[in-house]
Amino acid sequence: MPRRTARSTPATVAAGLLAGLIAALPVTQAADPGATVTRGDFCAAVQNVLAGTALAPKNTIHTDWGAFRKSKPAIRPLETQQFVEYEDAAGTRPKRISCKTKTWDQIRDVYGADAARDGGAASCRDVNRDTIMTTWRAMTPAERARAAHPPQRIMLDGDENVIMGSKWVEPYEFAYLGSDGRVHVQARTIEVGFKEWPWRLAPAQFRGTYYCHLIAPEYARRVMLGEARIEARSTPRT
Repeated sequence: MPRRTARSTPATVAAGLLAGLIAALPVTQAADPGATVTRGDFCAAVQNVLAGTALAPKNTIHTDWGAFRKSKPAIRPLETQQFVEYEDAAGTRPKRISCKTKTWDQIRDVYGADAARDGGAASCRDVNRDTIMTTWRAMTPAERARAAHPPQRIMLDGDENVIMGSKWVEPYEFAYLGSDGRVHVQARTIEVGFKEWPWRLAPAQFRGTYYCHLIAPEYARRVMLGEARIEARSTPRT
């Protein structure tokens, strides 16, 4: 089945909840951006997964949120931007990974039609699914047996696509306990196609961008084992 996910509407969110039984879905082994730890090339791998490209982007890691907010991905040379949010003040337990990448259509425009998959290959939600499943498969049988939230109990909401950077950087509950008693994970995204007509007059640095807030593999593991504190959603859904 196609791995591309449409922008969120009430219908697609509902579909995302049903499709969120992620243990029943296939996982593309190539789509393994984080393995079971947050690597220094996480967002570079996310770039390749989202666009369906085999290029080797440079990945810039930011330790300052302000600097990351101001950063932009680059197309030539291809460069992604990465920031890791931690559960703890010591910075030892990654929680969320924010990636800034380029879109499939700009990659094809600059590097040729064979450089990326037409239409893209995946969504931010797909990356979350693969991170969760890769982490689950790496657990021992004993860990799986005691898991409080195995993958089939984790619901992947449809990506929340916003158009303004100011909205994308706002805090939000990307992992929360739903009224159904299950853990929900939702990516917040910005996706601005390079050739989409409403954006053709926009500054070049804003075109051809695909941003994702993603679950860190270490946090996915803690969630599944019941070691992470998951709160009920406190903000209203729109």
